[in-house]
Amino acid sequence: MFERDGSPVPGWSRDTYRAVRPSQPVWVSLGAALNQPTSGRPPVPEGLDLASEVPGELVAWERTTTGEWAGLVTFVVRRAHARAGGTRHTMWLYGRALRRREDVGRRR
Repeated sequence: MFERDGSPVPGWSRDTYRAVRPSQPVWVSLGAALNQPTSGRPPVPEGLDLASEVPGELVAWERTTTGEWAGLVTFVVRRAHARAGGTRHTMWLYGRALRRREDVGRRR
C-alpha cells in the first residue's frame, strides 16, 4: 500500500493530510490495528470479534508525529457468532493495519 518514498499511494505528496476521494475499499486487520493480546483464555463465541480482517472504507491519510501514515477508516465490528449487524466505527488506524481490497474495483 505504501510506495518507496513514504507516500501512501503513487503520486501523492508528503503533506500531512490527504483526503481520499472517492473513498477506497480496504481490508482492516483488527488484530494488528488494536494490538491483539495473546491469552490462554478459552474463546467466547458471543464476544466481539476484534481479531479478524474486515472490509472498510478509507477516507483520508494523515501523518503521525512519528512520521508514519495513518488512515481514517470506517468499518464494522461484529460479534464472533453474528453474520450480520455490528457497530460501525470511524477511526484513525496505522497504515500497517490496512491493505487495498483487490476483490472490488477501484473507484474513480
